[in-house]
Amino acid sequence: MERTGLGEEDDEEEEEKVGRGAIIEIKGGGFGVQAFNPQLKEEEVKRADFRIKGSGVNEGVKRKVEGWLTMYVSEKDRAEREAREVKERKEREERVEEERRVREREIERKKGEEDRKKREGEEKERREGERKVEEEKKRREEEEERNRNKLEDIRNKIKAFDKDKTVKARRMQMKKLAAGGLNTLVKEPTCILDVISRVKQAIKSSLSSDLEAPQGSPGKVGTLYLLDLLASSLGKRVGAESYSVKNIDGYPLAVVVRAIRNEGGEEGKMEEVIEAHGEHNFTFWNGEHPGTGGRELQEEMGIREGETWDRWCTRMEAWAQFRASELGVGEGGDVRVKEWMRKWTKGVGEKVPLYAGYVIAGFMSVAGRMIRNDKEVLGEVERIVKGMDGEQGGAVKSRVEGMRDKGWEVVGVVEEFYGNKGTRSEEEGSNSKGTRSEEDNNSKGTHSEEGSNSKHRLGGGGNNSKGTHSEEDSNNSKGTHSEEDNNNKGTHSEEDNNNKGTHSEEGNNNKHRKMQEWEQLPV
Repeated sequence: MERTGLGEEDDEEEEEKVGRGAIIEIKGGGFGVQAFNPQLKEEEVKRADFRIKGSGVNEGVKRKVEGWLTMYVSEKDRAEREAREVKERKEREERVEEERRVREREIERKKGEEDRKKREGEEKERREGERKVEEEKKRREEEEERNRNKLEDIRNKIKAFDKDKTVKARRMQMKKLAAGGLNTLVKEPTCILDVISRVKQAIKSSLSSDLEAPQGSPGKVGTLYLLDLLASSLGKRVGAESYSVKNIDGYPLAVVVRAIRNEGGEEGKMEEVIEAHGEHNFTFWNGEHPGTGGRELQEEMGIREGETWDRWCTRMEAWAQFRASELGVGEGGDVRVKEWMRKWTKGVGEKVPLYAGYVIAGFMSVAGRMIRNDKEVLGEVERIVKGMDGEQGGAVKSRVEGMRDKGWEVVGVVEEFYGNKGTRSEEEGSNSKGTRSEEDNNSKGTHSEEGSNSKHRLGGGGNNSKGTHSEEDSNNSKGTHSEEDNNNKGTHSEEDNNNKGTHSEEGNNNKHRKMQEWEQLPV
């Protein structure tokens, strides 16, 4: 076979050309070849071949070209594989990104839906709240109107009795009882029981006198006059500046009121008359003053003409204390105070008004020992106390926290009545299971004051007397009482000792017998 005639130098030159990537045609001895390197375009690769046109073959060049072709195919496969991987990775990333965008859109959609529902719920709640406020305002106004009309009706009925000379003796005896009995009460069980007995006997005697009086005469309404007189005296005593919140001065009064609240005749019961005397309704507003003017605010909150804010707060604390005392006395007292406080605290919004602290301080100073095991009520009390701020609010807050830190210790009540028939806390062995007295169970499920949802009457109102009981006012001055009342704390004249329901001098000194008598009283 004839060689191509190319020398070794020529072979190296041709190989070098092929290595540089030029398309080479080698002619010699009938042999020709086209070669390429991997950088050539694909269409050029397809044209590459080996053709033997003669007997002279340069095997070295052939092997080189075959190696380059093999390397090209490998490089091409690798490049295609990498391109596919890049494409697939990009597609995966695009899918992940799209899925992320879909999730974000879904989250935004759900969030928008939740926000919309929340706004709708808040708007519905706001409208419902406004509706309830309007309903409560209307109900309160109607009840206030009823009480005003009722008090006016009472005063019109007893007006003749207050002026008629034929019943002067009866009238003076009643005023003597109110001024010399209620206003001289001390924290002695025998004295308290004796006053209860005297008041009950006086009401019973007055009812008999009413029946004996001629039809249409002023003497027919003597019992109603007596109840009105007692309610007026009660309001003056609790609302007086001399009333000591620290000493819980109203506790003996509360015991008496609790014992006689159902006494009376067809014209009205003691509880109804006290309700008609209510000084004002302790209402709540969430940081906004009711009405538009100062006079309207003053009337809404029961602030008296010329009364300072501090004096009003102190007076309200006294009334709250008296309310807790009256509710807590007797069987089921723990249930009543919890009920009242539960309803009262729920009426206080997130923005705690300053006066709320005074109500808490007054009420818990008496009822704390009964409430301290009720987590729900105490939680609400804590919420309100934490909301107290400012200099004045901080002082009340510290006072309430001091009571709490001492375990809601109660100082100033009459223990014989405070712990009577299930009014102690659970720690003290109360067996009360939420039962009420027989009277409460028969009261159509309502109480004159604790049954309302946001109106919390704390009683009183003797200052609205419109000029009646003129002689009482002079007899009711500070520290001036009848000689009989000043000389004895729970002991009375021979006439009083002979009244039905009272006891002899020996019996008055027997506390055990007196407490037995108290337990038989309807509470």
